[in-house]
Amino acid sequence: MSVPVKFNHSLAVSYHNALQELKNSLQLPGAVELSHLLQFHDIFKGGDHDSALHHEWEVISTAIHQAVDALNDMRKKEGGELTKEFTKRIDHIETTLTAIEQAMAERVPQERVRLRERIAKLFESDEIDEQRLELEIVLLADKIDVSEECVRLRSHIKFFREALGDKEAGRKINFLLQEMNREINTIGSKCNDAGIAHQVVGMKEAVEIIRDQIQNIE
Repeated sequence: MSVPVKFNHSLAVSYHNALQELKNSLQLPGAVELSHLLQFHDIFKGGDHDSALHHEWEVISTAIHQAVDALNDMRKKEGGELTKEFTKRIDHIETTLTAIEQAMAERVPQERVRLRERIAKLFESDEIDEQRLELEIVLLADKIDVSEECVRLRSHIKFFREALGDKEAGRKINFLLQEMNREINTIGSKCNDAGIAHQVVGMKEAVEIIRDQIQNIE
């Protein structure tokens, strides 16, 4: 397909006059020829070809913008679904934590009865040194007390929920997950109870799932 070419006559004349003036000032032999003028490509320009290229670029540009918009929409939807998933996992951790707190609160009275029974059997008597018993209970309660770990874990959960709404909180979220895992491990090591240990495993699994999904996003 032939493409019409436009010729800028006035620009060509200007180039010719400039070359002629330069030749005269330098006292160069010969005349200014067409081949000299053809070195200046801007005296020619495509007509409809340029407009065709412009139209094609508009079509391409529109397609690119549509693709980018579609990608952003998809990422927003995916982000929304992941936020729901993270919230569900965090809710599970918090609900399990409440159950563990209640169970651990019942452990001290239960251990008090068990300890009394063991001491009574040991001495084969109902006469028990109450002061010694209370000391043992205090030591036992301190050993199995997870109240501080639970408070810190709840604090991490609170900050995690707040960080979900921050697009720049990737490193903060990773740090919070690391600290949550630390507190959960400590709770597990102190509980010494099969049922609570099972609940601790569930919380650790929830943290690991969130951590894996966060890494995939990054």
